[in-house]
Amino acid sequence: MFDGIRFSEPYIYRTDEAKKLLQGLCDEVQHRPDLARLGVDPNEPRRSRITGKLQEHVWDFLPLAIPGSKVDAGTRPHLSVDLSVDGASAYFTVPNAFRRQFVRALKEMELEGYVETVTRCADKLNLVVRRSPEASPIVRVLQRHYIGRSNPVVDGQLVADLRTAAGSESGDLTNPTVKPNYEWIRASYHLMLATDANLQFSIGVGFPYACETVQSAAVTDLFAETWISLTELILPLLATGEAGQGSQRS
Repeated sequence: MFDGIRFSEPYIYRTDEAKKLLQGLCDEVQHRPDLARLGVDPNEPRRSRITGKLQEHVWDFLPLAIPGSKVDAGTRPHLSVDLSVDGASAYFTVPNAFRRQFVRALKEMELEGYVETVTRCADKLNLVVRRSPEASPIVRVLQRHYIGRSNPVVDGQLVADLRTAAGSESGDLTNPTVKPNYEWIRASYHLMLATDANLQFSIGVGFPYACETVQSAAVTDLFAETWISLTELILPLLATGEAGQGSQRS
């Protein structure tokens, strides 16, 4: 049983320790029945190796079932688990290789449908944020490129706190330091549709290591509840991906 994210020196990230914590956390959440309903296969392989000795960031992923699609975090949507010097994160991630299907789904939603969906997801994240008060619900669009086999070069990114789109029903999610402004969520939609650059879309929650819940076995609940709160965004996209895979085979 995974008993929390704790480093030997409190809150101080160490790569060797982070790799072990990452493996334990992923092993635990991958076998949760509630995530199986979201499409997580407990028997699918994850990353074969977590590389790097002095990196400030390590990550792994939980595969989501899309028939006809190979298990590869670089080609299909997945649930990502990140541990970095800044904290732990649970994201739903759509890689650039899946962008055609994602753009099709966004166009079917249309702008206001996307904003409404993201807003409802933000409202559902209320329980997660209440259990980890310093947590930050985030949507991110990242553009990057690679030079040879080096680490990716970040060209630019849009990062917005989802509380800028918190609905009127989620007063507990609002934060006096975050001012409402739906234009950030609209910008993430327009950015995904407006360019052919290498873009990755992520939405989820970042957690601080100092949070007592993060340091306990209940951290697995925080991660699972984050992804379940995004069900309304995840499941239609996976259905779109399945249709896309079928059209490619025909």
